[in-house]
Amino acid sequence: MYRLLIVDDEYQIVDWLYELFRGMPQLDLDVCKAYSGSEAQEWLNKTKIDIVISDICMPGMDGLQLADRIYKNWPSCKLIFLTGYNEFDYIYKAIKYDSVSYLLKTEEDEEVIAAVEKAVGEIEKSYMDIELINKAKQQMNQTIPLIQKEYMQDILGESGFEPEITQERFNELALPLNAYAPVLVILGSLDDFTEKIKSTSRHTEYMYAVKLLYDQYFSDFKRKFFTEYGKGYFVIFIQQEDEQKMYVPDNTNAVQDGRILVLTKGRLESVQSVCRESLDITISFISACSFTTWENVSEKVAYLKQLLDYCNGMGKEIMLTESNFPESIREKTNVYEESIKQAISRLKKIDALTAYLEHGQRREFFELLSSVLECLKNVKSKSYSPALEIYFTVSSCLLNYINKWMLVEKIAFKIGLHKLTQTQEHATWNDAVQYIYQLCNILFEIQKDDKMKIEGDSISVIRKYIDEHLNEELSLARLSDMLYFNPSYFSRIFKQSAGKNLTEYIQDARVLKAKKLLEETDMKIQDIAAAVGAESSTYFGYYFKKATEMSPNEYRDRFLRSKKIL
Repeated sequence: MYRLLIVDDEYQIVDWLYELFRGMPQLDLDVCKAYSGSEAQEWLNKTKIDIVISDICMPGMDGLQLADRIYKNWPSCKLIFLTGYNEFDYIYKAIKYDSVSYLLKTEEDEEVIAAVEKAVGEIEKSYMDIELINKAKQQMNQTIPLIQKEYMQDILGESGFEPEITQERFNELALPLNAYAPVLVILGSLDDFTEKIKSTSRHTEYMYAVKLLYDQYFSDFKRKFFTEYGKGYFVIFIQQEDEQKMYVPDNTNAVQDGRILVLTKGRLESVQSVCRESLDITISFISACSFTTWENVSEKVAYLKQLLDYCNGMGKEIMLTESNFPESIREKTNVYEESIKQAISRLKKIDALTAYLEHGQRREFFELLSSVLECLKNVKSKSYSPALEIYFTVSSCLLNYINKWMLVEKIAFKIGLHKLTQTQEHATWNDAVQYIYQLCNILFEIQKDDKMKIEGDSISVIRKYIDEHLNEELSLARLSDMLYFNPSYFSRIFKQSAGKNLTEYIQDARVLKAKKLLEETDMKIQDIAAAVGAESSTYFGYYFKKATEMSPNEYRDRFLRSKKIL
């Protein structure tokens, strides 16, 4: 819905155009009016205006002065000037505005309507403006490093959201990597992080310096990328430089993988040396011993971090691969089944689970929830600590949501909430998982019902207000403000609820009330016109006949004749 403001110091012109466009619900316009430039200024200061029809020559603030104020507040507004034959000097001065069109006051209604329809089309076209989109893309390119960092945090499981891993997305973010080929993962850390680095800015300086060194020593590697990983850690990705889309393991690739591991280790040693001698900091590295798929990168990095953290206290400037560790140590960090390990790693996405629930994203919520809980179904022991960690992390998330929105009483009639925090209430882990699913379905049902009730109650209030105030201003801006809704959102939910847009509803309500007054009272036509908010009896007759195919008098006469027959 677009907002149209009509401005003229001649009341009859304003009122006629106001009623003309209010009687055209197919345009879906929120129509406002002003009888002077200063009154129009009040509208411009309190709400967004999309289209203005204005007299060009008015006392006080004329059309050109108004145009300056329009474009100061709303640069994309479309302005249609109403002019007389003797106002070409004004028109000449107004040429400087690109979004201005002109109509003679003597034009037929069809010409005015066509001008507004053209303005609406231009607004809609502007949303698809290629030049504007290209400019936005250029500005976005300046933020590419930040977007790259956020995207990599998604891949590494730091943000909690599932990333889209495709070559198209890699290309959009200018990532020099192959989305379809496996990657060598190297984890680095700043030694003595908490002692050396006392502030965020200092941390940023060190990370930037390390990245510059990485860029220098790996400059001959085409497929590489460096990204931060939490505080004090960073991850380096290295790939083979072949151009093939799909990676097929064979002996040639195995030899190439080994060569990359050797070259990488040598470059990292150089980085360590420069950091120690020039920056007075030491860095440790641990590398995967083989290439891994992008889908498993998050788990691989978490595993490498676990191994590197295990080395705390063993010295500085560590340079290891995961295969350097004795089997006994790797077993300590890899004691769980693969499905349990993956589920525990996904607990980092618990914030995403909360966000999906808060925003009513049911499909995304259950996809993530299933990826966390399904592994529990095969666990036999009810006292298995990893299973308890997974269950209570999820239950804590749900309990927080329930308490935040005070849903205990609503849930109590549908399911026993005590089972959420007492695993002994479930005979098996499978029963516990099914309980969580059932509870989550209930939460989404309550959320949907509450939303529909809030929106339904709000729309009912507005419909009642419209029916009782048909003789007053009923603009979208005013009605949406009553509910503190965004006008576009209000317009959308009103149409969903009422089955018609706001303009159509108001027009139908006016006709319905007019029929009732014509049938039940002997009020004069001009009084009925005023009672239903028409600016004049002439225009009232125009839109009443358009709706009923009868004039108001014809409708009254036919009703009275039918009543006598009965």
